[in-house]
Amino acid sequence: MLVRTVRADLVAVLVLAAALGAGLWLFAERSPADPDRHFHFAVARTWAEHGVPSTLPQVENIGWNVEYVDKEFLFHVVTWLGWLVDGREGVVGASAALAACVVGLLYLLARQFLRVREAVLVVAAGVACPMFLYRLALVRPHLLAIAALLLLVVGLTRNAWKVTAAAGVVFALGYHALYLPLAVLGLAAVLQGRASWRAVAAGVVGLTLGTALNPYFPATLETTWMTLTIAASKPTGNTFGGELFPLKPEELLGAYRVPVVMFLVSAVLAFMARGAPGARLRVTLVAAAALFWVLCFRSARASEYAIPLSIAALASTSSSLPPLLLSVGLALGLASNVPLLRESARVTQLDRYTLHIADAVDALPREAAGQKVLNCTFTEGEVMLDRRPDVRFVDVLDPTYLERFDRERHQARLLLIDGAARDVTAIVTQTFGAQYVICGYPAARRLLDEHPDFVRLRPPPGPPLPLGSGPYVYEVRGR
Repeated sequence: MLVRTVRADLVAVLVLAAALGAGLWLFAERSPADPDRHFHFAVARTWAEHGVPSTLPQVENIGWNVEYVDKEFLFHVVTWLGWLVDGREGVVGASAALAACVVGLLYLLARQFLRVREAVLVVAAGVACPMFLYRLALVRPHLLAIAALLLLVVGLTRNAWKVTAAAGVVFALGYHALYLPLAVLGLAAVLQGRASWRAVAAGVVGLTLGTALNPYFPATLETTWMTLTIAASKPTGNTFGGELFPLKPEELLGAYRVPVVMFLVSAVLAFMARGAPGARLRVTLVAAAALFWVLCFRSARASEYAIPLSIAALASTSSSLPPLLLSVGLALGLASNVPLLRESARVTQLDRYTLHIADAVDALPREAAGQKVLNCTFTEGEVMLDRRPDVRFVDVLDPTYLERFDRERHQARLLLIDGAARDVTAIVTQTFGAQYVICGYPAARRLLDEHPDFVRLRPPPGPPLPLGSGPYVYEVRGR
């Protein structure tokens, strides 16, 4: 019997791994458009060539040329190992392995409550949410964070203090958002009562230990606070990355509808079985999922945790349903994702723009080595860090960093972006000390195209790109 069960679980894991592989392949054209992967490529290469960096001298205007604090240290350990294996492709493969860990941990959680078939279906139906699957296809540190949070939940469901302690260490070393696991641990302590306190305490100790072990400690605490205040701020215009904008109700009923329904069903089932054995654990999982769905109205990034927690919540509450009814319902949910996946996997105009940033960066001449480039958005900075690490530029990862580090220069760049700069030459050469500009905003491009002090270097030799497909590169004349 045990051999049969192990065999069934092995087959189930292979099926889910194959399905994940198909999903990652589906987004193979869109995921390279994510500019953040270039930042992680660059950091992995830096690790391989120079060791753990204390500065990133290219990133001048957010202070990283003086001190760089890696808020994703353990993730970059993983990507460094991937780089050693196969360069950029190795980094992509390492990220895919983390995505597989997320799916594997979800199956492990589901199997604690459901049989093999239902466990496979509940994981597949939730992961096939197009927005979540797309996030799994990216080269991003949130993959390690999701995996660590799910490992923490595994420890809480089993009341295994060693597991929660290990999960705390991994999360704290791999991701800056310590408040996420602390929120889950707090819910468990309150809702599960004294029975969970040992596991909860071990999780807190693990987070503390992981934070202290980070070679960038204690500066990581300041970074954690900064990112929390950014996430809690109200996004406006181009001072925020698009991922921080809240989800709209119509989005929850659209692309996110399957995991939302899974959460609502789990809440109803948990309420109906509130007096049954194990009710506190089920309520904890439902409450954790609810917390992150509420946070989605502040930042769409919260869905990265709301969706897997909804999968775990439904698995914990649905064992009372007839297996056939549950299987049919999950299969219908999985099937309803198919048209959403097709639409979500299409390359958008924004994706095309981002992909063409590399063309603009490649248009920088050899003479630009050692020179400063004023990049209008952080995305161009990430690509330059990867493809032209010999130039200096403004910022990477988030436009808010410049606003917080140097508000005067942030305001000057906004004037350029909006085409409202009265003395664009002074902004470029004096305020930023730059010799080149890379910018895709139409108003800024018009301003620079019409200005006698600037010459456009893009497009590079070769077939012309569609109008407006990416940023242009400009050089200051006679300087």
